[in-house]
Amino acid sequence: MKFKILTLITLLAFSSIGHAHEGHDQLPGQLKALHGGLVKTGKEMNLEMVFAQETAKFYPVAHENETIDLSKVKLTGTAKKPKGKETPLSFNSDGKSFTTKVDLKGSYRADLVIQVEYDGKKDTFKFLVEK
Repeated sequence: MKFKILTLITLLAFSSIGHAHEGHDQLPGQLKALHGGLVKTGKEMNLEMVFAQETAKFYPVAHENETIDLSKVKLTGTAKKPKGKETPLSFNSDGKSFTTKVDLKGSYRADLVIQVEYDGKKDTFKFLVEK
């Protein structure tokens, strides 16, 4: 009988916590993906990555989700497979994002290290991409 009462109290306690956050789209401190990708936060800005079919797209965004003038942004980076060497990445910009190809042939994943420079300030971001 004591076990049933304890279980009931526990269930009621956790169900009230769930209702306390009802109606919020995201939790405080959570980063919002504007393009459906993975967002990482940096000291100077945020960087969102969308990865599909060995192509990675990067969207630099200010901390307040404001867009950044991409003509003033420079991206450099490397990709490293689990049993391979680091290979440099080359980026192209279409004015809205930066795009690069990530060669996953012979591997199931790669670690990306991306350096972003904007207005003389630099940030480094690490991403993991998988097939």
